[in-house]
Amino acid sequence: MPPPAGVSEEQWAGFIDHRKAKRQPLTDRAYQLLTNRLTENANDEWPPGRIVDLIVERGWLTFEPHWITRTAEPRNVTRAYHDRPSGPIEARRRAREQYGVDDGDGTCPI
Repeated sequence: MPPPAGVSEEQWAGFIDHRKAKRQPLTDRAYQLLTNRLTENANDEWPPGRIVDLIVERGWLTFEPHWITRTAEPRNVTRAYHDRPSGPIEARRRAREQYGVDDGDGTCPI
């Protein structure tokens, strides 16, 4: 089977070898479905050759469009910084302030 439009001979040979290694040969129907999916979902950021390389790199047999968009999103997003202290000591301090409990010597039932 010839490589789909936008996929080099080298990329396609790697994909075929990958399928053979996984013992999932590329049938005529699988070829039709894959080429259609590549055509429908290819764009400037994700040309067909890059998608095929990603399939091989990730060990996939095919791809779903949302897998690619998820790949482009950052995984380790920094969480928002909260300026309010936390922890058991701070919780007790907030409770004392909220309920107006303070015996003056620093000992408090809360």
